[in-house]
Amino acid sequence: FDPPSPQPHSTRYVNVTSSKLALLAAIALSGPVSVAIDAGSRAFQHYGGGVLNSPCNTTLNHGVLAVGYDLEAPEPYYLVKNSWGATWGDKGYIKMAIDDSPKGICGILLAASYPIAA
Repeated sequence: FDPPSPQPHSTRYVNVTSSKLALLAAIALSGPVSVAIDAGSRAFQHYGGGVLNSPCNTTLNHGVLAVGYDLEAPEPYYLVKNSWGATWGDKGYIKMAIDDSPKGICGILLAASYPIAA
């Protein structure tokens, strides 16, 4: 048996404009969006449920996936999948408040992108 050699392929990506509407549109139209956030706050690290709306910094130090959102919840939020396993947060997810700050909560709007297969 001689398995075929993997073929190189290129993947392109789109950087999402740093705005709330652009991130919401990217999630809705493209699926999960890679985002960088500041995960250094105690509230983030020990999140156990609800919507995270505590003040946090915007020093980007952790990569996560924005996988959805709910604009009709009493407190609108981004649904974010973390990489710390299912025992962290709400089965590995966190709800992060959608606010009107230019950088977004914990800097979520500053470095977002998603891939496009070439």
